[in-house]
Amino acid sequence: MVFANLALMIGFSILSFSSFVPTAQFGALVSIAILGGLLGNLFFLPVLLRVLVGRA
Repeated sequence: MVFANLALMIGFSILSFSSFVPTAQFGALVSIAILGGLLGNLFFLPVLLRVLVGRA
């Protein structure tokens, strides 16, 4: 999961070097969104599972 997300982030971050500003901004924002999703999966998902499954 980590390597797949890193590969996607690198791929989309290449777009941030574009001279066309909307494409560059899109690449940066998608890379940040993928990083946020990865951090959410690694840190918040285990906590949520422990809270929700622990009560069942």
